[in-house]
Amino acid sequence: MFGTLLAQSRLPVLLSEYLAGLNTSPLVILIAIMVFYLIIGCFMDALSVLVITMPIVFPTIMALGFDPIWFGILITFSIEVALVSPPYGLNLFVMQATLRDIKLGELYRGVSWFILMDVIRLAVLVAFPQLALWLPSMMFKQ
Repeated sequence: MFGTLLAQSRLPVLLSEYLAGLNTSPLVILIAIMVFYLIIGCFMDALSVLVITMPIVFPTIMALGFDPIWFGILITFSIEVALVSPPYGLNLFVMQATLRDIKLGELYRGVSWFILMDVIRLAVLVAFPQLALWLPSMMFKQ
């Protein structure tokens, strides 16, 4: 039903045309989308986030001329980072339920270094897309 509503309202097309027509760098729009996924991923599971937002975001990314495989890798990493990010990272609650003797605050401190390294990894992948695209490009070589 959600897909039908989006198709009839033409919201994805209108939004992608609007964002592609902004007087800003496509990289700024990409970073804004990634920050959006980092925030929303803290509160929802990965599949729900992708099902709800991809029909709106993907046409924008295509209109801006980004590689769809590269974008998929970036968004997957962004959502996975969000799943371990405080305050409501779903994987933190799973770890806390598994390790009952560790307090949630201690888990927050423990994952902070991983979050920092993941954000650096995302920055490297944005700066050097060929790192993320090398392995997929090997699939199509004869």
